[in-house]
Amino acid sequence: LREAAWRRVRKLYIFGSSTTRDFRYRGRFDAGGQPKLSPRTCICAVQHYVYDGVLKGLIMRPRQFLPGTGRLRVAPLQTPSLSSFSQRLKEHENFGDNPGALRMFAYVPSSMRPGAPLVVILHGCGQTAADYDKGTGWTDLADQLGFAILAPEQDRSNNINGCFNWFQVGDTSRGHGEAASIHSMIEWMIEHHPVSRSQVFITGLSAGGAMTAAMLAAYPDVFAGGAIIAGLPLGAASNVPE
Repeated sequence: LREAAWRRVRKLYIFGSSTTRDFRYRGRFDAGGQPKLSPRTCICAVQHYVYDGVLKGLIMRPRQFLPGTGRLRVAPLQTPSLSSFSQRLKEHENFGDNPGALRMFAYVPSSMRPGAPLVVILHGCGQTAADYDKGTGWTDLADQLGFAILAPEQDRSNNINGCFNWFQVGDTSRGHGEAASIHSMIEWMIEHHPVSRSQVFITGLSAGGAMTAAMLAAYPDVFAGGAIIAGLPLGAASNVPE
């Protein structure tokens, strides 16, 4: 990944923070006054690619080097449309008990075989299910490997920042709140699609990662495995200030 990114960065782009519009280049310059990109620059580029691509849902932004100024200017941001991703994830409203008032989105590849795995993906704060899919490519991976996707989505009426309420006992205990809603979605998927009950996995990012930890603790009999990405462990906080 580093070598591939290095070649691409050297030829075309420098990646930067999604909030940075202009920043100073602190590296060396060649005889023509152009910046010399080093492996260190490359590593930063990969890190910012992950930040933009996963957390912010952006892909890459070309930088224009300004001769004689030592500065790199960010080109106008062109964010890919969410339409193709939102169309792939289909919303299901009547999936059973929903005490946590969450929204349910799912994707089932047309070529999926009976007994396929089900992967539950939980987005981070400020994201939607479609945002998270766009940044991570879960539905593309589902097409390639033949598994179903369940993507619960937080409603802003539950949390103004769009975060799963991973820190509230009433939303993380078995049979209660958001945890119960996600479990209802899983049961609906198992009943309505040819997925294996013994092959249910869950993963999430940030607040979604913390909610993943809560789901694994509340429903250990439901999941075959899980992956927590940048999420806090269950019980690490009981309110927003904590």
